[in-house]
Amino acid sequence: QLGEDANPRVAREVARLFEKAGINEPQLIVDADRDGEETGDPRASFELAPLDGGAGFVLVPRGLRAQFRAGFSNLRRALDQLGDPVIPVQVDRVTLLREGLQVRADIELVYWSREEQL
Repeated sequence: QLGEDANPRVAREVARLFEKAGINEPQLIVDADRDGEETGDPRASFELAPLDGGAGFVLVPRGLRAQFRAGFSNLRRALDQLGDPVIPVQVDRVTLLREGLQVRADIELVYWSREEQL
């Protein structure tokens, strides 16, 4: 659960994930419109009710864009970490551009936050 004002937490977690892969200081851009209700995005928030009849909750998409330059091995480690099923992230789009011995990456991500209904 990311709770209120989740965007800074999501940005910190993504930065930490990339730093573990050897990518320093990625530029992170929070996508404030990811909720999709106004844009018609199919990843809009949706309500879920537990099978045991407990209190329901809402899953809210949190969008984030990461831009960085990295060597091929560090980029591969970062992408491998994003593919780990333990990490609750969905990769929406990846744009890679080779620049000499490095790659410029632009990655759009979605984290899903469970929020209690009021």
